[in-house]
Amino acid sequence: MKQPIHALLLKKAKGDLKIAKSELATSDPVLDLVCFHIQQYVEKSLKAFLIYKNVNPPRTHNIGYLIQEALKINQDFSKFINGVILELSDCAVEVRYEELDYIDRKYIEDTLKEAENLGNWVETLIK
Repeated sequence: MKQPIHALLLKKAKGDLKIAKSELATSDPVLDLVCFHIQQYVEKSLKAFLIYKNVNPPRTHNIGYLIQEALKINQDFSKFINGVILELSDCAVEVRYEELDYIDRKYIEDTLKEAENLGNWVETLIK
C-alpha cells in the first residue's frame, strides 16, 4: 500500500534531520549544508501538516509563508514565528550559492532546537 503524501513528507523530513545532526556531529561540519537540511526538515514538516489538513501547499521554500498558511488552520503555529525559524528560508537556495555570514555553530544549534520543536509538534498534530 502506498504511503499518504503527508507521511512520505514526514519520513523525508526525518531524513533531512538525520543528515543535519550527523554532519553537525563531525569534527569540521559544513554548516551551510547543515542549515540547508534543517530548512528542508522544517519545510517538509510544514507541508506535511498542510497536506494532512487538505491544503495543497505551493512550491515554495519560504518558511514564513508556510507558517502563515498553517496559522490559518491552527493558531498555535504562532509560537514558531521568530527570527531563527524564519531565517531558514535563506538556507533553501541562497546558502547553495553565496555565503551567509550569520550561519555559525550557535545559530545552527539554536535553529536545530527550534526546528525539532516544530517538527515534533507537527508529528503530534498529524498522529
